Amino acid sequence: MQFVSKRKILTYGACLLFLAGMAQAAQALSMPMKAKLSVYLIDNAWEQALEGDQDARPWPWMDSVPVARVVVPRLGKDMVVMRGVSGTVLAFAPGWHEGSVLPGAEGISLLAGHRDTHFSFMKDLMMGDRIELQTASGETVSYEVSEMEMLDKPELSVRNLKGSDSILVLSTCYPFQQSIMDGTNRADMRFVVVARKVTETKDIVS
Repeated sequence: MQFVSKRKILTYGACLLFLAGMAQAAQALSMPMKAKLSVYLIDNAWEQALEGDQDARPWPWMDSVPVARVVVPRLGKDMVVMRGVSGTVLAFAPGWHEGSVLPGAEGISLLAGHRDTHFSFMKDLMMGDRIELQTASGETVSYEVSEMEMLDKPELSVRNLKGSDSILVLSTCYPFQQSIMDGTNRADMRFVVVARKVTETKDIVS
């Protein structure tokens, strides 16, 4: 039986730890690159959708397609909205709840996003802020923030909203400032912003 010296065991162990650390570092560095790549691919899919491709997926295994583009001029926010609100969709972009009307159409359209990524800007919205929405047909619809509300239930009800025109509802988890230490790291509340269509429209600057 051949014995391995203690020194060799320690050397092998150190090498394994070094390789494991390198792998973790490479993975950490790749996260920002993956985020930038996903934004590029989603933007590219949106351009294809504007050209008439109704099945323009950002990547082949993404079970969603872009349905709208949202711009908040005052805050410098510009993002593409994907179909659906599954965990996979919201990991890469804000999503459109398919139980509501298409963004830009007559009726109530519900958009959702994570409070710490795509919809983190909602904490800085103000009454009267403009939200520009571009539909897949190329039309631009202007909205104005008219209501803000914190809800203590995870379910969002928009049945009390009235009006036959286009209404945009943005929803995210609340509170925005989360901390495990003070017990606010929870997602059982919702911050909801209601924006109503205004008469004048303008093109989104590319």
